[in-house]
Formats: sequence, C-alpha cells, structure tokens
Amino acid sequence: MVEADVWQHRGRLILRHDHKLPLLPILVDQWHVRLDRTHLTLDELLGILDQRVRLFLDIKSAEWSAAQAVLEALSRHRAEASTELCSKHWGVLAALREARPGLTLFHSVSNRWRLRAFLRLLDGPTGPVALSARHSLLDEGLVGRLKERGVRTYAWIVRRRRRAQELLRWGVQGITSDDFDLLAALRS
Repeated sequence: MVEADVWQHRGRLILRHDHKLPLLPILVDQWHVRLDRTHLTLDELLGILDQRVRLFLDIKSAEWSAAQAVLEALSRHRAEASTELCSKHWGVLAALREARPGLTLFHSVSNRWRLRAFLRLLDGPTGPVALSARHSLLDEGLVGRLKERGVRTYAWIVRRRRRAQELLRWGVQGITSDDFDLLAALRS
C-alpha cells in the first residue's frame, strides 16, 4: 500500500508531507525548511499506479471541497475500491461517510487528547471503524480493545523493526513507515 498526504492548493490536489508557510513558497517540517517546488498531483499518481496497488490517502485540507475533489479523482481513475482515506479533520470524514457510506475512513490521531476523543466516538451510533494513530499512543491493551470492537488500526510513523513487530503482534493491521528496508523485512 502506498501512503500519501493530499493537500488542496490553488484548486489542485498535490502530494506532499511538509507544511507550507502562508504567502511564501517555503515548506517546513520538523527537521528542515525548503523551497516549495513542483509536486506530484493526485491525478498524476493515480495515472501511474497499477490498479493492484492500494492507496492510503491522508487528506490534510480541512475543507469539504478537498475531500470532494479526492472522491472525483478516485472516481475518474476507478480507484475508489483500492483506496482508504484518512484525516485529522473528522468533520471531513463525517461528510465523506455521508457521501460514500462504503468507504473505509480512518480517524487520524496524533496525541492523547485526540485519542480520548476517538474512544468516545466508539460509543456513538456510527462509531468509527478505523484508526490511524501515532505509534507511541498504542499499547497492547488498547490495540486489543480496538480489535474487539472491530476497529482497524494502523500505526505511524514506525522506523524501528522491533517496534513494528511488536505492533503487528498486538494486532495492528498496518504500519506506515518511510523506511523501505523495514517494510520489506516485515513482509518476509
């Protein structure tokens, strides 16, 4: 599965991890600052991927128009069935659930406060069925409880093989990593 962060920028869906500074062509991340150059668009990615490749798209824009544009791109490329969507903007996920009830939608959780909010949602009438969480928030007991409730759980961003193996042993269904050697080792 390929994971990509999707941002809506000037009417286009671009793929990038870094945050853009307002009004300046500069991208920032935890470890670096760099110029904002050309980016691969979602349509370009969908055009080059084989239909057998599954996608995990993290919608970073909070506007419904971004989510709607993602749905349109997936439809154009007949990729809805092979794509899972994620967002930290839970209102966007609620709108996506209404628009396409069959999609698997992951609530992105990056801190303990958001994790508590996610766990409260589980008791609602249309509780979430999937979680994408910072790996350090997960422990064996929590993963077990989520699994009992039928919640698919992915962990990000995992860079150590021992931690990845531990998470998988607990029942996490997906690992997000930028270490391709780690991911290859997990497959064997």
